[in-house]
Amino acid sequence: MKTIFTLLLLFTTQFATSQVQLFNYSSKTGIWGYVKSDGTEITPCIYKGVSYFSTDGYATAFDPTTKEAVLLNAKGEKVNLNIKGILDLEYIGETEKNTDKKLLIAKVGKKLGVINLNGKSIHPFEYDKITASGNQFMIGHKGANLSILSPDGSVIPLTGMLDVRDLKEDLAPYRASNKLFGFIDATGKIVIEANYVSVGYFSNGLAWVKNDANMVGFVDKTGKLVIESVYSMVKEFDVEAQRALAKKGEEMLYLTPTGQEIKVPDASKLGNFTNGFAYAFKGELVGFVDPSGKWVVEPQYETVHDFSFGLARVKRDGLWGYVNTKGEIVIEPQFDDAEDMKNGFAAVMKDGQWGIIDATGAFTMEPKYLKLK
Repeated sequence: MKTIFTLLLLFTTQFATSQVQLFNYSSKTGIWGYVKSDGTEITPCIYKGVSYFSTDGYATAFDPTTKEAVLLNAKGEKVNLNIKGILDLEYIGETEKNTDKKLLIAKVGKKLGVINLNGKSIHPFEYDKITASGNQFMIGHKGANLSILSPDGSVIPLTGMLDVRDLKEDLAPYRASNKLFGFIDATGKIVIEANYVSVGYFSNGLAWVKNDANMVGFVDKTGKLVIESVYSMVKEFDVEAQRALAKKGEEMLYLTPTGQEIKVPDASKLGNFTNGFAYAFKGELVGFVDPSGKWVVEPQYETVHDFSFGLARVKRDGLWGYVNTKGEIVIEPQFDDAEDMKNGFAAVMKDGQWGIIDATGAFTMEPKYLKLK
């Protein structure tokens, strides 16, 4: 089960219906519950190691009273998985509509297995480690042996591989016994041989690869090098902006999928594109640029975070507010702390306590919690 702190970085999808967003709240350090955006508590503050709610309305948590991991639905009710002694849970089934195909990675004792929402065993509790992508691409580890665990219960052994990462755009990076990296497909077939010191994920049909000279370029899904390895650092392409951050010599710039270089001459530091925009600095102040390298939010803030649901949180004079993609201040900086906007709501802190605002800045729940995410 991923903790709230890990999920803040790696799992940001949340459940929302008819203008309702679910948040994690805490009234006591290390103990959490769930509350709606209107302030209605759907669970008491009794859980540890909570996840965010998935887009289809499920969350995992650890109940310290029973010492078991639990699955919660959007009403805050425990889902009966018909299995005793579950110590850890990770929900990976939100891409499926059929309940029988919604899957969880579960831990019983020291071993992990895969079950569905009815508690049916899909893969037995015999694995030391199971990793999963959001599309239910699962890798099971038994000692040094790796296998692809299919959602239907079948197993595909992988030979000569030390590790396999997440599946993105139908290909997953793998590390071979020679400690170099390549790519496999969802069936375990090697699509791009392990010839690289390091690789990234596929995005916009391209993935970065680092050669033995520690220089980086991009390959397509056939393994063809389509952007030459002349960069010392690159990031994955942002799907919306179709831009990737890169470093050439001492200069930071952006790349298009055809290899065109886009520079922001007056920027002192560039950030990665996310959701169509990238943060960039002029001196000590930061704003945002669009895919053409044009400033859309002039550098005037101390700190910014990526755009989320059309708004980005920005910090000025020590206080947080929100701007839109035109650079207009939608919610004046006035909060001691703030989280990203999600489905029209955001958690904010004022006078040491956390509450919830809507996209206009109006409180839908007055500040009253120790922490809210």
